Amino acid sequence: PVTTTSRPAPTVCPGTRPRALPTLDAPGLSQPLPHSGRPTRPPRPLVLPARRPVTRAHSLPPPRTRSPEHIDFPMPAKIGADVLPEPGAPEYEHHIELLRQRALAIEHQHSLMSSSVARVLVEAPIKTRPTNQERLIGPAQALMKLDEFTHELWAVETLNQRRRLWARYTTWFATHRLGLSADSAVLFILATNVTPQGMLSYAKALSGTFKALQLENGPLKTFAGTLRGMGAAIPIRQATALVKPEVWAFYSHLLRLGERGTATAVLVAWKTGSRWGEAARLARVNFIELLPHRVTINWDTLPKGRRAEPWSPSQFAVIVGDWTDLICAHVTARGMFTQLTEVSTKAVSTMMIACPFTQHASAHSFKRGATDALLQYAAL
Repeated sequence: PVTTTSRPAPTVCPGTRPRALPTLDAPGLSQPLPHSGRPTRPPRPLVLPARRPVTRAHSLPPPRTRSPEHIDFPMPAKIGADVLPEPGAPEYEHHIELLRQRALAIEHQHSLMSSSVARVLVEAPIKTRPTNQERLIGPAQALMKLDEFTHELWAVETLNQRRRLWARYTTWFATHRLGLSADSAVLFILATNVTPQGMLSYAKALSGTFKALQLENGPLKTFAGTLRGMGAAIPIRQATALVKPEVWAFYSHLLRLGERGTATAVLVAWKTGSRWGEAARLARVNFIELLPHRVTINWDTLPKGRRAEPWSPSQFAVIVGDWTDLICAHVTARGMFTQLTEVSTKAVSTMMIACPFTQHASAHSFKRGATDALLQYAAL
């Protein structure tokens, strides 16, 4: 027997109207299902608030264009114009002529920073900063304060070398009636008639100076690349390396002369393998640990390579072994912010020539000798 099943009828609650179920032939597939019968509210129209008309009073004012003559503080049209003496003073005309002779009245100034660099290069006078640092100062005083900050652009020895080179260059191109440009700087370097190594040094120094002045230095960079291709970057003469007994003999010689700070800098330069200028400018505050068996130095931004990354781990140096107790005793007796010595690189080289044990050496011999000694210890 065949049994058939039928679909059960839907259950309908009392008081409700049954909903039609959609089937394949039902209109529910193409028409919406019937709703519950409740009244629907017509959609509320969207009414936007009335926009207030834009008038001249509510619009931005037009940009104000002002010529440099109407600026409220002195904008120097020529380098050094804001630090000139008062008109009528005896030194006023002399200062003007000096600036002209050294070709520093550059008419095409680009920014205040380039003006400040040029003033520092010619050793322009710098006025003292206000005594009350909490009081706001005017733009003219801020320009003079900028010169003080610009002195930190280079190290002391580097700044002095660039000053001398810049004075030679400006005098040369003014004498031959050439313009201030990278091309004339290349001709000046060739006119010095020095070795290729010296030309490369001049090219790098003038290229950095032109960059700080925001002037085009492309020809100088190209000329420096040419010199490197000729092998000018390979040094032909290096400082004579000092050995440990010679360092001790020079240290004892300085103690007899009463140069205790300079003698301490000698030991620090040898133990750390650093440049003389870096060791000489160390103060008590740079020694973060002073023990008879261990001395730790924080170079801060004294080395050239530390200015870009002042928190690099390589800026710390630890001194152990021989002479550590002497360094600890000498540094502990000094003031917190007093440099080890004021003796420059050239002066210490002169003192080494006067010592009978180091007549063949120079200030660069400490780093060279310490490097050679380190390599010998590593080879053992």
